Amino acid sequence: MKVGDDACRLAGRWVLDTHLAEMVVSLEAWADQQFAGAGLRWPGISIISGHRSEVRQAEINPAAPLSLHTRCPALAADLRVGGV
Repeated sequence: MKVGDDACRLAGRWVLDTHLAEMVVSLEAWADQQFAGAGLRWPGISIISGHRSEVRQAEINPAAPLSLHTRCPALAADLRVGGV
């Protein structure tokens, strides 16, 4: 899901802490401005993972059982730039 400019929607969709969602939206806007200033197209940030249950976290990354993804709301999110 592309980040966009609505931190509340982002926080609700991925069960993120609202401050974290606001920071991700700010990062998206900042990067877009930086690329535009250089005459380049910013491919955008997508969130690929937000809140995870403890069971899901154990399946995905058993080495990190105390991940900030498992807090509710989550204090971590996995981001992807463009299609990379």
